[in-house]
Amino acid sequence: MNALVLTLFVSLLLAMLGLLEFAMHLRRGDHRHGDRLALLPLDDDGGATVQASSTAPLGDHRP
Repeated sequence: MNALVLTLFVSLLLAMLGLLEFAMHLRRGDHRHGDRLALLPLDDDGGATVQASSTAPLGDHRP
C-alpha cells in the first residue's frame, strides 16, 4: 500500500512539473518552435537532385 501511495505522489508531482513547464513555455511564446523543427526537413536547401539510373521507364514491368 505504501508503494502505491508513493507511486501516485511521484506521478502527480511529475504531471504538475510538466504542466508548469508547459505554462512557462506558453508565457515565453516559444511554443511554436516545435512546428518549425518539424517542417525543417521539408525545407528546400537548393541541393542537387537524385535521378534514377534505370534506363527502363518506371511503368514498364515486362519480363
